[in-house]
Amino acid sequence: MNLRNLDIHNEDDFRAVLAHAGKTISCSWFIGAIRHRSEGRWNPLIMWSDETNNEFSYAFELEGGGAEIEAFISRLRKVSQVCDARNADGAMPPFAG
Repeated sequence: MNLRNLDIHNEDDFRAVLAHAGKTISCSWFIGAIRHRSEGRWNPLIMWSDETNNEFSYAFELEGGGAEIEAFISRLRKVSQVCDARNADGAMPPFAG
């Protein structure tokens, strides 16, 4: 498994990658913006709270502008569609794309 390529397409490999992260948690997400004090540039930020919604867990800044946001949304949408299909009929369409 190449940890530099996280675009994993099979369940066993993806579970192996998640094992490196420690655990997967269910939590609340928030969208905001952050301005860099040094250069004054604004960037979108995705933030997560912990399972109890009482503590901050992670934040990820997206610095690639609209193109990065569109790529992120597109990939998330494709994975969600595959999950919906698998949940609806038990089929196993691949996570390609």
